[in-house]
Amino acid sequence: CMLLTLVALAPPGYGRAIFFYVLYPLGYSFHDIWHPMMLILIAVLAFMLYRDRAAYWPTRAALGLVAFIYLSSFYIADAQWWSDFVVWFANSADNYVPMRR
Repeated sequence: CMLLTLVALAPPGYGRAIFFYVLYPLGYSFHDIWHPMMLILIAVLAFMLYRDRAAYWPTRAALGLVAFIYLSSFYIADAQWWSDFVVWFANSADNYVPMRR
């Protein structure tokens, strides 16, 4: 479980480092880091499963969840409902709900 925590927390830091030190100077966008980082994450989880002979259910669950998120991102990114949701969410005047105290 400690290794799964590292797997979940490391990619954002690595992704930003790769972007700012490698991709940004070459003129690439931050969007270009998504696929390499997800593939690295899937590879690390698959290696953990191979090493432990798939004995731990949290590793199997994490690999399934990460694979689902990665594969569904191809369909969600171009969907109109997702674009509408992102525009709605980004507009703070429309989605502001005051909290009661």
